Amino acid sequence: MSNPAQTTILIIHADTYTGAYIGHALVGDPAVRLKVSARRIESVTSLVNAGAEFVQLREVPKPEDLDAAYGDADTVILAPSPTPNLANHVQAHLDTAVRIARVRHLVLMSVVRADRGYPTADPWATYDALEANVRRAAETHRPMPLAATVVRVGYVQQNLVYLSELVRARAVLPLPLGGTGARTAPVNLKDVAAAVAAMVIPGPRRDRALGQTYALTGPTAFSGEDMARVASVQFGVEIKYIDVKDASMRQILHTLPGITETEVDAYMAMYQDIRDGYHDKVSEDLNQFLNRAPESLAQFFHENASQFRPEGGVAAPIEPVAVVTTKQSPSPSTE
Repeated sequence: MSNPAQTTILIIHADTYTGAYIGHALVGDPAVRLKVSARRIESVTSLVNAGAEFVQLREVPKPEDLDAAYGDADTVILAPSPTPNLANHVQAHLDTAVRIARVRHLVLMSVVRADRGYPTADPWATYDALEANVRRAAETHRPMPLAATVVRVGYVQQNLVYLSELVRARAVLPLPLGGTGARTAPVNLKDVAAAVAAMVIPGPRRDRALGQTYALTGPTAFSGEDMARVASVQFGVEIKYIDVKDASMRQILHTLPGITETEVDAYMAMYQDIRDGYHDKVSEDLNQFLNRAPESLAQFFHENASQFRPEGGVAAPIEPVAVVTTKQSPSPSTE
């Protein structure tokens, strides 16, 4: 039952990694009635158990199912994963958001590389068009205005978890970042989720986010060698960075349970973007929405040491590691 004092927020694809983190940042907030969509309730059980309402949407939902899901939502957060039919799938959601007058705020979870400005064939290229389509939807004439917020997420710290077994077994950190000093600023999904929550819960920060585009990165840019040094300090044993070839990285990714070929392609395209220098900027956008400092890579390794630490390693306090200073990205745009 809807509470007039609450804002109703619908997360599309709450069963994705990003969608789930955002859901946990919102569920239980007294100002929010949270609805989460997925194909199966089993994939969002923790959110439902915490108080979220489950909305079942098929991979290709019927228009009437979309209308029912959107009908009482004030804000819709789209958190899609890269799939072969991504563009058509998201367009169906955009059409519904425009059609349902109550929806006033649309948030698209995108990727940092979406502003490359030239066509590519990799899975992330679809997000370029999605951003344009979201902004176009917000410009549609309707009785109540629709505002759009685009959130570009950089390389996330949680991506390193799939390397934890190799770190623990061999004391190596294998990544295909090349030997040219390519850098990325890993961001923690907990920080991304907290920022998005601030963007959608009514208040000054939500108002500031309407119509804006943000890039969310971690506080420091690291090379592969830098990340290995941070891990070494936190685990009390030397971790060696290994610059692996793309074929080897694909083999590592294919060991992940349930991963699709499209998702592997997306990971590899992201690593190419890092090598090309599209992830070396540190954005200040995250600081506008957090009530604390963003989580550092050292904190991430410290909190997850039990998954990564090789045998014989020793727990260590969080310590800063010297890295090369990187340039700052511009403030949010209204593209």
